[in-house]
Amino acid sequence: MRDSEFERLVPDAERGGGGMSNRSTLTSTELIWRAAFTRLRDLGFILRDRYSPEWVPSWVKEGFDDAWLEERDFLWGSYDDGIAIEHATTLDATRASDGLVCAIQMKPPEAESLPILRFLARPEVINDPRNHACPVLAEVPLDEWTPARVVVYPLARDWRLPPMRLVADALQFCDQLLEGLSFLHEHNIAHRDIAARNIMMDPSALFPHGVNPLATFTRIPVPEMKPKYDRVDVYSQMRYWFIDFGLSTMFASKAERKLVIWEGGPRDMPECLELDAQGEMQPNRPYDAFKADMWSLGKLLGRYFASSIPELQPLISAMTAPSPDSRPDCATALRAFRTIAHELPRRRLLRGIPNAVQLDWQPWSGADAMSQAMFNWVDYWRCAGKFWWRGTPLLVGGASEIRR
Repeated sequence: MRDSEFERLVPDAERGGGGMSNRSTLTSTELIWRAAFTRLRDLGFILRDRYSPEWVPSWVKEGFDDAWLEERDFLWGSYDDGIAIEHATTLDATRASDGLVCAIQMKPPEAESLPILRFLARPEVINDPRNHACPVLAEVPLDEWTPARVVVYPLARDWRLPPMRLVADALQFCDQLLEGLSFLHEHNIAHRDIAARNIMMDPSALFPHGVNPLATFTRIPVPEMKPKYDRVDVYSQMRYWFIDFGLSTMFASKAERKLVIWEGGPRDMPECLELDAQGEMQPNRPYDAFKADMWSLGKLLGRYFASSIPELQPLISAMTAPSPDSRPDCATALRAFRTIAHELPRRRLLRGIPNAVQLDWQPWSGADAMSQAMFNWVDYWRCAGKFWWRGTPLLVGGASEIRR
């Protein structure tokens, strides 16, 4: 069973279904987490107060009701126990043994992603520095009566928050994605759902004192501390991860790879499209999942970085060639990328890049656009100054390839 199929079996599982309405009433999805609260606590994972069987809304304790809170939009996020989850099967929790805030995910026991996650969690695999899959901390059965499995991950954060500022930031990001995908392909794993939403970062380098986990699980503005560091301060600690292996496929060997059919994720690969009876293009043709991964990653890199790093355009064009046979494999693309990156003059690493938040979520206008442009400008020059005056090395490739 695909993870996406399991989500459809859970009521109210649509993405974006969480929010601020009915603050004091749990959705049917959330009732599942409430039912699991005690068992998860026994396993050593504490959910937020909202999911405790004894929960009383914090604003009710203060003498207010839902109507009072709904009339005051400026308080959105002030009462974190009033925010419903947006993803039916994933939630934040605190590990009781050490206070680590993590993410937990429910999966059906027959989920096709579980064997892949178990393989990637093997000691010799999880400790390989080329492995850029979000690490699995634990996998446990929910209880002896419920077949669902609980998978535990470190809390991750969207890679776009805070925005990258320098070409040097982007090159490290691209390098880790190409290296991570090459590692997956080397082990005959095709991700099949590469998109901006399925790439995260380890926030601990930028936010050593932690982040508000609700920033990961909802788009509702929540109170947060600013990052203590910029990427340029902590290049050696930055880690970017692939997540969501719900559509992924693992083959026993390279010789046993075969074509797949589209089951979800990106659907614009030209090799899988054909006209249906209504004359519309549909992803109905079998295709090579590994070549499709190259297409998806090339599209992502092109969207965010082609304009600011034109030197990457030939590689991006090759990765997104209409014919899959013309696309390089990921190991070849990684070598080509590192050659390009190391040939860039140092001054080129200081160029600014577009704010990905503006590209995807917040197309500011008017006074907001002017203030955001000023913020971007100040932020850029602060990061550029650090990079130049400190002589920060470009962390692309292995230790032997680092260039100052």
